[in-house]
Amino acid sequence: MKVKILKSASIVLFALSVSVACTSSERKMKESHEKVVEAEYDLKEAKDELAKATKEWNKYKTESELSIIENEKRITELRSEKNAIDAEVKAKYEKMLSKIEKKNTELKQKLKEYKKEGKENWEKFEVEFSHDMEDLGSSIKNFTVENVK
Repeated sequence: MKVKILKSASIVLFALSVSVACTSSERKMKESHEKVVEAEYDLKEAKDELAKATKEWNKYKTESELSIIENEKRITELRSEKNAIDAEVKAKYEKMLSKIEKKNTELKQKLKEYKKEGKENWEKFEVEFSHDMEDLGSSIKNFTVENVK
């Protein structure tokens, strides 16, 4: 009789432990599924953010390249204007114009070599590059023969 009770108790304990194990496995499976769903959502958000950042970068780059091309055209125009000035001023004019042209070339190279390395680096690059472009644009705009003399 004791053996029969012991067997019955063992069976009940075994059944309970299997039941608990199954419930635990189901809970773990449900938690894993929730984590997968959350990870998929995070991935989608990251892809959307990347697409937006790429679009912004491409727009900024295109606008900057167009500005650089406009600067190159204006520098060429300014070079042709130097023929109308006397020899004394011509050397100063050419030196200042070469300095502006060098800065434009440097900005063109800086834009070409920029590597997309995170939002913080992009924001820093954008601020610095935009500032440099504005300075160069002002230099070209204010460049006249009268300012050289």
